[in-house]
Amino acid sequence: MESLEIEDSTVGELVELINDFEMTTFKHGKWQKVGIFSMSDYISMDFGGDFGKQYSAPMMLEELRRLPEMYPSLQEMGFYVGSFNWFVDWIIMPMAMIALKLWPNQAIKPMAKWMHWGFEIFFKPPYGTLLKVEASGVKDNAAKAMSAIISHPDGYLFTAIPVAACLLQVLDGTIGKPGLWLQAQIVEPTRFMQDMQRMGIRLQVNDGGKHEMEQKRD
Repeated sequence: MESLEIEDSTVGELVELINDFEMTTFKHGKWQKVGIFSMSDYISMDFGGDFGKQYSAPMMLEELRRLPEMYPSLQEMGFYVGSFNWFVDWIIMPMAMIALKLWPNQAIKPMAKWMHWGFEIFFKPPYGTLLKVEASGVKDNAAKAMSAIISHPDGYLFTAIPVAACLLQVLDGTIGKPGLWLQAQIVEPTRFMQDMQRMGIRLQVNDGGKHEMEQKRD
């Protein structure tokens, strides 16, 4: 994207979510909560290209809660959010957390205005949204590591495309289990990734540092 376009409603929703922001990671075989200023629990993630290395803060996702149960050998796992910019990260976010604790409803609009201003003034290109996974473990008695990045220049489309890809599986019967499920735990993953690529998501895979493969479907 050549310019940053963030709707007021999006910033408002982000501020509302701060009250539910849970900084939790899975370490040494158990869930552990961390504090916003506990820098030892932040990680430095290399997002490659123009985005480079950034400090990232832990954030709990509901999709993660069942993974230790599904994979008992799992020892360490976490979801981390990359930096917005220094002003939003270290001034507005802490202020918003305190304000929302004291005035849960009244603080939303003023904090959203502050955050929107911080985005407009301090955000610099490149613009885009990406998600990176880094995984390591043992497979066939040998150490194995790999990483993958999915990205899109438009953050709104990056959010909408996975939903559309999931609905395609619902409509054609690929997803047929009854009950309430989280999207990440019900989709058929290979088909899911292929459909997202077809709709414009870019996928890059690095298999253990041996080679890098970029996949893009028309």
